[in-house]
Amino acid sequence: MKVLEAMICGAFVVDAGDTVQRAAQMMSEDDLGFLPVVDDDQIVGAITDRDIATRCVARGLSSTSRVGAMMTPKIYYCYEDENLDHVLENMAELQV
Repeated sequence: MKVLEAMICGAFVVDAGDTVQRAAQMMSEDDLGFLPVVDDDQIVGAITDRDIATRCVARGLSSTSRVGAMMTPKIYYCYEDENLDHVLENMAELQV
């Protein structure tokens, strides 16, 4: 089976320059816990509800803080034509 057969097409993304509040609103409205972060149409990281809680709220930072400062910059990805079993094995090895 290929990744394409298991994935949901279309994704919500947030811009690195957007506020954390905007990201949280998007997550709340669409029941998401994860958003890819883009800058100039390139994926530069990801932000999760946990990132917002631990890197922003827990530190007492403002909801107007920028997503780019709160995101996780290192992300892993795969391609839609990859074998799903291979991707799952890789995820297990990387513990993601």
